[in-house]
Amino acid sequence: MQLPTLNETLIDVQIQNRIMNITIRNNNATLGELVTLHSDGLKEILHEMNYRLTIVNVRPFESSSGSSGKPTNRVNIPQITTSYNGVDIKI
Repeated sequence: MQLPTLNETLIDVQIQNRIMNITIRNNNATLGELVTLHSDGLKEILHEMNYRLTIVNVRPFESSSGSSGKPTNRVNIPQITTSYNGVDIKI
């Protein structure tokens, strides 16, 4: 996702039995500080909704400088305008 201020950002949210783990990938150096400042507030809000946030990781995208010079394949995913209900199963 391309955000106006943070630029390219990937957010991976894993939820199992109302326990959440969030990983944010972004190359913005100040994002980690912002997440640290606001993670307690996020934990409280999620607790009010009966969810438990265990961890929020902020990691940079892996550098492609060590690659063989081949272009990376990028996939454009269209925005979904309808709501989604269901269960994702990972085996």
